[in-house]
Amino acid sequence: MSDNERDFTRVQFSTRAEVDVNGHTVPGDISDISMNGIYLRSSLAVSLNDACEVRVYLGETEPLVIHAQGLVARCDDDGFAVHFTGLYCESYDHLKQIILLNAASKESAEQELVDHLGIAAARSES
Repeated sequence: MSDNERDFTRVQFSTRAEVDVNGHTVPGDISDISMNGIYLRSSLAVSLNDACEVRVYLGETEPLVIHAQGLVARCDDDGFAVHFTGLYCESYDHLKQIILLNAASKESAEQELVDHLGIAAARSES
């Protein structure tokens, strides 16, 4: 999928994460992140559309966690991509800040959030 086909800006961002999928907790490192999902570097084989829980760890001393539900959207030899289907309320704010701080164009990233008010609306209903 090209960047032009994406709903949200994907930014290079490396940190630890764990994905619970098929009864296993898969630790790994993410290489990029968007408001829609992550790419996790992992050698574990998973299948497309497997449901999963994602925890992205931010910081070392007092870690903040982005916690989301998702589906495996793509698999390759280096890992797999997870498309977020649900994002916990406090996680939305952490994820938004990561995107805005790392985006090549903060203005474009902000506009994407405005254009997709469903994310904000879903967040406020939680």
